[in-house]
Amino acid sequence: MTRPTPRPALPAKLNKLAAPVARVDRLRVLEQMQRVVLRFADQIGGSPAEAERAFRSARLRVRREPYCAQESGEAEQLMPYLLLFEAWFQERQYVGIDGKPRALPLTGARSFATLVKRFVPRSAARSVADLLLSLGALREHGEGLLLPTGRTLLMPHLTATSLDRVPLALDRLLGTFAHNFQNRSPTGANPALRAQRRRRHARLERAAFISKLPIEDVPAFDDMIKTLAAAFLSQTDLWLQRRERAAPGASGRRRSGKTVAAGVSVFAFAGDEAAVARRAARGRPA
Repeated sequence: MTRPTPRPALPAKLNKLAAPVARVDRLRVLEQMQRVVLRFADQIGGSPAEAERAFRSARLRVRREPYCAQESGEAEQLMPYLLLFEAWFQERQYVGIDGKPRALPLTGARSFATLVKRFVPRSAARSVADLLLSLGALREHGEGLLLPTGRTLLMPHLTATSLDRVPLALDRLLGTFAHNFQNRSPTGANPALRAQRRRRHARLERAAFISKLPIEDVPAFDDMIKTLAAAFLSQTDLWLQRRERAAPGASGRRRSGKTVAAGVSVFAFAGDEAAVARRAARGRPA
């Protein structure tokens, strides 16, 4: 009887990829996450004392009041304005033959007021226009016409509303990680089948990354990502809106009537340019 050939031992780095999580691993990652949060606090002008006070408050509240999206309700109030801009850029009656958004009058048929009534129904068109003009999201074009300066609404400076987006985005990102970490397959299945099942039930969490993008190419990288993301998010938004408006049973499948919040976020990142410059000045690799 021939003995099976023993499998060669995996290199230490590869073996670690499949190792179960130990307490020391959790402590290491949680400590690193705390440092990331502390760095962010410093970047928005917070002090170490403020961060420590926030951590103490979070520890006291987390059991009885876990974070929920409603706490960042101010950030969600931006959504109607984002949808208004999407309609302006996409819908036939608001787009010219060149595919660009038309300049719209404040009032009248197919006007800015028409969009406001649809997406921000409790607000006056003049008030919304003045707000968006002050934020630089709209500009005046010709006599009495308005044009968007871009497809998205960017705040010109840090505001309480824009800051509210941070815990909301972080909660959703970590929720995706937790969902995928908890995505388990039956232990009896073979490894290939288990991996196939995990991929099917996992939520998207992917990245494209290089470690040495020339710093002069960062503006071009930003422009490229904005162009690609606009098309991707537009298609995703249309798909989600169709599903939200679909009549029960329209897809041929029975529906329970239950709903959840669902979406996708896209963000670009690049290294701290000032830190890269400082390291280069000291003769260290960037």
